[in-house]
Amino acid sequence: MEAAGLLTKVSLRNVLRYKQRFFMMVLGIGGCTALLLTGFGIKDSIANVVDYQFEEITLYDAAVSFTEEMDAQTQSRRFPGRPPMCRRWCSSTTAP
Repeated sequence: MEAAGLLTKVSLRNVLRYKQRFFMMVLGIGGCTALLLTGFGIKDSIANVVDYQFEEITLYDAAVSFTEEMDAQTQSRRFPGRPPMCRRWCSSTTAP
């Protein structure tokens, strides 16, 4: 019991003697704890987003891709009634 009392006295003496070192230690421990919590939070968030993206958001039956670029006139001939699409890709849920 006396050893614990002595260690407590020495620790308190060092804290009171080296205040700047104590505050830097507290700041360092707090910063590392914040980084750990942030890392685990981001990991959990990304894991949930991946499942949500591919199970609920991206729902389509077919994806069409072209090997060569088409101008707006060629696109309107191949896909009547649809506006011109982005360059080099097309995604459609229904057949044209």
